[in-house]
Amino acid sequence: MAPKTSLARGDTRPHEAEELDYLKDTVDLETNDNRHMRFESQLQVPKSGQIEYIRLPKRGRNIIARIYWALPGLIRFAIIIFPMVAIFTIILRYIFSGRDVLGLSATSFTLLCANIGVVLLIGLVLDSLVELRHGIRLPLAQNEAIELSSLVFMWCFFVLWATTGVVLWMSFAAFEGNIAERYLLAQQFDAKISQRDALGLRHQAVHYCPRSTYVMELRSRKSAGMNTKTVLVTGANGYIGRAVACAFVRAGWATYGLVRSSKSIASLAAEEILPVVGAIDDIASHSAISDALPPTLNVIVSTTENTSNYAPHFNNIITLLRTLSISSLANGVHPLVIFTAGSKDYGVGPHFADDPNLTPHDEHSPLHPPPFAIPRVQNTPKLFQNSDAFAAVLVRPTNVYGRASSYYSACFRVGSRAASNKDSNQQLLIAPTQPNWICHALHIDDCAEAYVAIASAPRETVEGEVFNISSQNFETAEKILDAIVKEYRLAGGIRYVDLKDLKPDEDSSLAMVVGFPQWTSSQKLRRVTGWTDRRLPFSDAIHVYRLAYEAAAHEGDENVEKIGRNTGVVMTTIQSPDL
Repeated sequence: MAPKTSLARGDTRPHEAEELDYLKDTVDLETNDNRHMRFESQLQVPKSGQIEYIRLPKRGRNIIARIYWALPGLIRFAIIIFPMVAIFTIILRYIFSGRDVLGLSATSFTLLCANIGVVLLIGLVLDSLVELRHGIRLPLAQNEAIELSSLVFMWCFFVLWATTGVVLWMSFAAFEGNIAERYLLAQQFDAKISQRDALGLRHQAVHYCPRSTYVMELRSRKSAGMNTKTVLVTGANGYIGRAVACAFVRAGWATYGLVRSSKSIASLAAEEILPVVGAIDDIASHSAISDALPPTLNVIVSTTENTSNYAPHFNNIITLLRTLSISSLANGVHPLVIFTAGSKDYGVGPHFADDPNLTPHDEHSPLHPPPFAIPRVQNTPKLFQNSDAFAAVLVRPTNVYGRASSYYSACFRVGSRAASNKDSNQQLLIAPTQPNWICHALHIDDCAEAYVAIASAPRETVEGEVFNISSQNFETAEKILDAIVKEYRLAGGIRYVDLKDLKPDEDSSLAMVVGFPQWTSSQKLRRVTGWTDRRLPFSDAIHVYRLAYEAAAHEGDENVEKIGRNTGVVMTTIQSPDL
């Protein structure tokens, strides 16, 4: 048997290609003309390595096609693969964000992987068929038909996936009363049952709270919308608490205010604050407080304290904060707690305006509190031991003024009392301070806006931190006292004394305002949150603040009487600074 030979032109003769045996009978042989014709036709069949595929003529391509084929292969590959990468990224991000409550994205991810597997199998089968037919594997990078097919398939698949996703979202996750919302409400009910069990209220919960009724109750509380940020302010009828609650309302938060008495409900409602009645020091009422609130709280602001019995009240606050956090944690929200202390925790500087080495307190300064603030300094570090329930932030505001005027109301009471003396020589201010003592305070509205700034800042920048809240500039005792003398036209002027030298019948309440030489920096708060103060200093707008205070007193603002009473209590612990 003669060896097999190639069909390539130029190295094969007709008789060799046909493996002819010239010894056979010539009758059985083809004529030369027929044999040459068949040989030439066989030469037209290309080798397996010479197979060519149809390519579109360049003139027949439109401008888009020409631009596409002019791109480098890597860019064309990126265009083809982009839809698949986008699908993977969107689905995985949605799944791990915790919002895939119905598992729809997880299911679509599984289907996507299955589709990719099917496409790969189809490609392998086609490749195998081509190999069987031609004896080679297709060079995919050189085949326009396969590349265009991949491009069309991927983008059609992406459009189909996106359209299906929108339809599923509109069917299951959009609009009020949808399947996803009902699923979340059921989860919230189960979380409430777990919360009651943890508090030992299992039988009470089953008896008074059937599931269907409770789900309807939760739905009625969601009128603010699922994406609305919610905040609870304790002591919402207090001087700082009310201002903070109003600031959150202005910032667009759904704001709840906790008060002890129903007498404050109307005044809170007038400010668009949702009132919740309950007593922090009544542990048994904590579950009722929780029931009156939405299932998720983003922020809780604590503005209450009991200076005469600090530790028990502080412990009750922590208990309430943990109780309220259970429901939020069950819904995937780790609430932020902003707890109010005070800048007097640092003690006096002492800070004098004419000191060439004047340096303010900051968050790293040591704590040397006056007697009334010692229990606060001893207990507030415990706040950060509850990170399993909530993220804590401790704020230390300076004195505040404006509206009902807090302890700065002493300036108006003392000034009014001095002006009422008929003897002009007795119209004087008795000031337990020195002219150069620094008096650092800020307007109550600026203080309240600082709470909102902290709540709105990225969580990682504020969680576990301590922030001072203070104005950019300080005043001096002399400047404040001069403003009081001018406002009330006190002919006797000012008499500076040491606090311990005051007579029993002389008013010492100004010590709360001008008798604590301290300057506190708030640069950390400004740097982290972008907050800044805007209102005029007390001495520059004393007439405005006096009118506001007198109007609040005339209207029976409960904070005016409350602050006056607390001033007397705090003054019993005030001592002359040891300078």
